[in-house]
Amino acid sequence: MTAPVFPAIHLLHMIGPRGLADTLPALAARIVEHAPLTAGLALVENAQKRLSHVEVVAPADFAAADQRLLALTEKTGGNGIGVGMADYMPMAMANALDLRVMYMNAVTATILEKARIPIVLPDEITVFRAMVVTCWASGAPRLCQIVSSAQLDQIAVTENLLPELEAKGVLIDRGDPAPLRFDDTGTLLTRIES
Repeated sequence: MTAPVFPAIHLLHMIGPRGLADTLPALAARIVEHAPLTAGLALVENAQKRLSHVEVVAPADFAAADQRLLALTEKTGGNGIGVGMADYMPMAMANALDLRVMYMNAVTATILEKARIPIVLPDEITVFRAMVVTCWASGAPRLCQIVSSAQLDQIAVTENLLPELEAKGVLIDRGDPAPLRFDDTGTLLTRIES
């Protein structure tokens, strides 16, 4: 077995999520602080691996630019890393996965559980029903809908979850309660706008 080309990066991946979330940004900040950098080039690829955005960034703005540019990479191109966190997924989502890309990312990041395939059901309404039946809730289940794990600033929740969020100091902008709606094919129509 040959040694990785970038042993330090390999070591960060071996630490797991903590290495990626905590150690990597801290190391990057040290490099920016001590290296004679004038500017950086921020590159964003689309799902076809083609450049979709290029931007010159001042060293002091690297971290902020990284956060801002994450919004440009929402289309996954079949990389379903993270689906392993779910209990169920609809067939359409399963069919859109590119397992080669997903598994390569999981192995590279050493976070294998996020690439596991959950139970696949025919459509979103069946997924919703399965979640409710298997949630072990006494009383009405407490549900939350998000756009993505990268966009947690706006969520939709069931009314019985509001007291817990208020107790935790979460800023709540209460809209009018609305039922979840599905079309004739079982696709969820009630979605948060991103």
